[in-house]
Amino acid sequence: MSGPATTHIPGAQGQFHTGTGHFFSIGTALFKDSKGRDPRAVARDELLHLHQRYVHPPGFGRARTILDTERTVLLDGAPGNGRNAAARMLLYELRNRAQTFRELLANEEEDATSRLPLDGIGDGDLLLLDLSSVDERLWREVHGELSALRETVCRQAAHLVIVLPHSRVERLRNELDAYRCAIARPRETQVVRRHLRLEGIPAANMLQFPSALNEFLSSDRMLGEIAAFSRLIISARDSGQVPGGFSEWCEHAQRAADDWGKDVAQLVTDIRTGPERALILATAMLHGSHADVVERGAAALLRTTKYPEDDTPLLERAHLPERFEKISVTRAADGTVRFGKVDFDKAVRRHFWDHVPGLRENLRDWTIATAAKPELPDFECDRLVARFSRECLRTGHVPALETLVLQCASAPTGSAQLRAAAYALEHGLNDAQHARSFRRFIYEWSRKTGLSRGLVQVLVLVCAEVMSVRHPDQAVTRLLHLARREQGGTAARDALLDLVRSDHRLHRRMLDRLARDVPQGAWPVDTDLFLDLTDPVLLTSAGPGSRPRLTDRGLRRGLTMCWNALFKRLPHHLWEEQVRRWFTTASENEEHADLLLDVLVNAAERRGGTLARLYVIARHWVQPPNPVPGSRDTLVTRLFQKINAAQGLRAA
Repeated sequence: MSGPATTHIPGAQGQFHTGTGHFFSIGTALFKDSKGRDPRAVARDELLHLHQRYVHPPGFGRARTILDTERTVLLDGAPGNGRNAAARMLLYELRNRAQTFRELLANEEEDATSRLPLDGIGDGDLLLLDLSSVDERLWREVHGELSALRETVCRQAAHLVIVLPHSRVERLRNELDAYRCAIARPRETQVVRRHLRLEGIPAANMLQFPSALNEFLSSDRMLGEIAAFSRLIISARDSGQVPGGFSEWCEHAQRAADDWGKDVAQLVTDIRTGPERALILATAMLHGSHADVVERGAAALLRTTKYPEDDTPLLERAHLPERFEKISVTRAADGTVRFGKVDFDKAVRRHFWDHVPGLRENLRDWTIATAAKPELPDFECDRLVARFSRECLRTGHVPALETLVLQCASAPTGSAQLRAAAYALEHGLNDAQHARSFRRFIYEWSRKTGLSRGLVQVLVLVCAEVMSVRHPDQAVTRLLHLARREQGGTAARDALLDLVRSDHRLHRRMLDRLARDVPQGAWPVDTDLFLDLTDPVLLTSAGPGSRPRLTDRGLRRGLTMCWNALFKRLPHHLWEEQVRRWFTTASENEEHADLLLDVLVNAAERRGGTLARLYVIARHWVQPPNPVPGSRDTLVTRLFQKINAAQGLRAA
């Protein structure tokens, strides 16, 4: 995702930028793509894109019926058959306009008392639990909790789709087998036709597939590979560099799908000098950038690898057009440079990464330095970080990407390197194979004190804007740790409050967490968080299609426990203003007045001093210059009656 944007995280302090080049601050909506979409909008659009191109496989209809009637379905099938896509489409069909689904995660910590978040399911939730890649040990432990998870889902009127591990040794329990449904493979030709037709390829062109496309499909291809091949055909059409029609586009796509491996190897073999190879690699990493930027990038790559200085006089060296022509790179009218074949840049990056392993650390350092260059626009910086990240993730070099994040995040506030750190983390979190590692990194960092200001900014943004889209509970946990250790600002706290206030279930879970932690008094910010989360207007307001949060018995329990801790631990002047707000809302909201008063009175636990203080606050609150005393007098009388009842006294 790239491009400028303007979203603000509330509570962040603005900064002025009077120079040239990059600027990054916590108030910048970093994660906006070139269309101005944030990660949440991108996720919605990706689901819509999948829905439009989705071919229902054998078994999908039965899975839909099981989910509708039993609220839980367990998808089985061979890897590559599209089980995860089927799960997403089943849940997509159930969503309402504002709702989407979220993913549950198995707790893999060794000391975890439960592997599945049974307490994290809200009313009407749409849930996906992907177990396709868990190992046998974790599968056995999760397997034992699936029945309890299903019971919770039914009790909450939620819906759950589980993707089963295919090569599991332990058989599915009998009580769960009734909810299992095998997803088979759709016809490959239907998948290709659906993708290409939606991209404007006429149906008449696909009555008979070209030999290149038939040859590609003759191999045992995963559905993801087929979708990627379809995109290559469209890229060949749109590139303007492939003469001919549909047949030629398919031939070009076939060569690109084979990764141009032989072509790249031949090019690198023919080009023997360091400066020319540096230009090849810089072009691949900065593909689509201006020729001047690429040339400077190649020179910087030579310095990073400690290549000897070229003592040839400047006027005697080959000019840029000649150098680019020698490596088969074309220069457009706007000065940008590209290889003449679709996805050839990707093949070049793969070649150098795979076959010159000693270059990887140099490439990481070069990427960090290049991302900070003021002449590199933000979207090109994002593109560069994405390309480096993909190579790390493709080959499992997670530590290399972790190092890039930490080094970039140690840069001064306002630096473009902070942007690079955030984007690298985003790519890690969105990678199906390695997302777990990056969630763990963020968790470990968030629990440390003394983090650099830059790293805190990056972590707050990534948790609030990226992790919260698919894993909001994990985002809340990490933001809470950051807020507790925050120094010199409130960005983490503000982002946490925004996220929790936006979701009834998260609000309730946060109060449950604070109910456990506030009595211990270990983190002063917990008290502030609780007071911020007890806005009585928020608690008594009904959202679209939902009840007021205060009507949730579990949420009231958390409120009562937290108020109890505050009454015991803090002097009254720190909490009485919030009590007055509760009285005001109760006087204006007859429907929920008793619930508000009951929480406060129950939290006092019959302690005479606390109950007396509540009554004194109420008497002061009702006195002039406050207007319309009638409703307030009535509320004070009601409070007095509840206090008497709590103490076992009969009203006079």
